[in-house]
Amino acid sequence: MMTIVSKIDFKDWEIGIPSFLTIIMMPFTYNISYGIGFGFISYTIIKLLRGKWREVHPLMIVASVLFAGAFVAQAIAGRFAAK
Repeated sequence: MMTIVSKIDFKDWEIGIPSFLTIIMMPFTYNISYGIGFGFISYTIIKLLRGKWREVHPLMIVASVLFAGAFVAQAIAGRFAAK
């Protein structure tokens, strides 16, 4: 599975950062969907901040917002959970 990583263009920051976050967050969080979520969110944010919003499919924006909402909701629920 890691042999495909050599084909990622890490010199292109718009692709490299989301790819790196996706790869790193999977083992650190023990959750594949968290890694994918961080990759989606970072890709969308980078493209939008660089003014390349036309390159981002609307479904990618929706998925990124839903992932971000899920992460925030989980953080809030964890903070206010009864101990």
